[in-house]
Amino acid sequence: MLSRIPIACLLLALLVGLLPAQNEGDGKTPPVTEETIAEFQEVLDGLAKAVKEKSDVDILYYMKEGVKKISGADAKQKTKFVALTAKGLKSKNDEVRSNAISTLGATGHPKASKFLLKEAKSKRAKNSITYMCECIGALGKLADPKALKDLSKFLNNKENRVIAAAINAMADYRNAPLKTRKDIVDILLKHYASVASPMTRPNPKTSDKQKFEALADSFESTLKILTKKTDLKGFDKWDRWYRKEGKKAKTW
Repeated sequence: MLSRIPIACLLLALLVGLLPAQNEGDGKTPPVTEETIAEFQEVLDGLAKAVKEKSDVDILYYMKEGVKKISGADAKQKTKFVALTAKGLKSKNDEVRSNAISTLGATGHPKASKFLLKEAKSKRAKNSITYMCECIGALGKLADPKALKDLSKFLNNKENRVIAAAINAMADYRNAPLKTRKDIVDILLKHYASVASPMTRPNPKTSDKQKFEALADSFESTLKILTKKTDLKGFDKWDRWYRKEGKKAKTW
């Protein structure tokens, strides 16, 4: 039989063992230390060299490593990583460009917004809807409030795929302040109205039907994510709820 002393010591040891983990928060964002800064500097140096030498394999490797370790970088390092990664957008290698886009979106750094916006409006993006949609999707991942105005402009694009990409990107603002989410919902409902309205006519045009079918699910999904309302469906119900309850609500 164990005595009381060993049991007490055991409990104390367990508690001491748990304390560091509790002090570190949720475990998802490790603290920035001299060690993590030094580790990220190795990534920066490697990426800088790879970009200078135009080594696609190394560029891809260090961008991937950068995303893994960026939480341990200091502010200047993060800014530098974004700038170096953005250079990959000028690469002739499709894989490097695609990875540069996704990496910029994964940095969580607001300075990445200007690079993604510029690329989304580039000649390459205009010649490739898929490429433009990649840029828009990555831009959404940043959930940068200052980029929202530019992001919303893609809702006026003539291509349904681009519009859908912009709607879906707005869903990534799910953790934004309530005011920002209300602004987004207001924008989305105005565009949803223009898409849903033609469907109330006796014989809607084929193009109107195609647009509604291409965008309705994206509108519904993003609205549910932003508002946390899962019991609404259809423009009329969303519009009624927002005007009578949602717009005035202090929390969603």
